[in-house]
Amino acid sequence: MGFPQLVCKTVLSRRQNNLNLATEFLLASPILVQRARDQESARNQTNSNASRPSTEAADPTVLEPSRSDSTKELNYI
Repeated sequence: MGFPQLVCKTVLSRRQNNLNLATEFLLASPILVQRARDQESARNQTNSNASRPSTEAADPTVLEPSRSDSTKELNYI
């Protein structure tokens, strides 16, 4: 039915594994389900951002302007 897995497991355990009661609860609580979807998507987004390697720190060709005002050359990071 498209409900988040964690919410389904929690509701089933709190309703003593009664599928009818758990389904009724999920259908009657759209705010709870939406909150769980938001948390799940935020968690997935955080995990995908953490798994990406940082290209700035790994790329030795990235240039940074020199702090010195007297020279106009660029320093490698």
